Amino acid sequence: MQAAAINRFGGSDELKMQTLPVLDVGPDEVLIRVESIGVGVWDPWEREGNFHKLFREKYGVEPTFPYVIGFDRAGTVAAVGEAVTRFEAGDRVYADRHLKNPKGGFYAEYAVVNADHVFPIPDNLTVEQAGAMPVDAITALLGLDKAYVGDDASPEDFDKLTRLILSGPFEVHVARTFPLEHAGEAHRFLDEHYLGKLALRPSRR
Repeated sequence: MQAAAINRFGGSDELKMQTLPVLDVGPDEVLIRVESIGVGVWDPWEREGNFHKLFREKYGVEPTFPYVIGFDRAGTVAAVGEAVTRFEAGDRVYADRHLKNPKGGFYAEYAVVNADHVFPIPDNLTVEQAGAMPVDAITALLGLDKAYVGDDASPEDFDKLTRLILSGPFEVHVARTFPLEHAGEAHRFLDEHYLGKLALRPSRR
């Protein structure tokens, strides 16, 4: 698969397209064919290595390179682990990456994540909107006075979020979408003035 990955922590120029293997799917995991990826203001913080300073101190986790960043995405289920019963191939889903996910982030054509962090795309959202939405929406739901960590948001929180979205009205404004190979440009654009969220879209061969 193609991924916008880094070989060391640093600036936006470190994001380079690389060919990486599609990861194996564990019993309780879901493989998603990624169609939309949210670009958050927190993504440069991960790209620069600041999240791993926290990981190292709290969990003893060390980074491995090439390293794929990214916390928001949506797409289509490509495969599920043998213990997963909530989803099947072809389902349209969005996902939130919990911080300790051992299989990395979402700046890629495919991503593997625990099924507890995967949710059906509400009927009133496009896949582009669903990919740009998870972190911002769950942070708002949990409350601005509580620091957001993947570990803080439970599947029940996301189920509640989905119900609220379906009850509407709910709108996700995507200000601009970049091809995945322009991920570095999208990170630089985060410093510009815009309304809404930025997104990446993988190119399909």
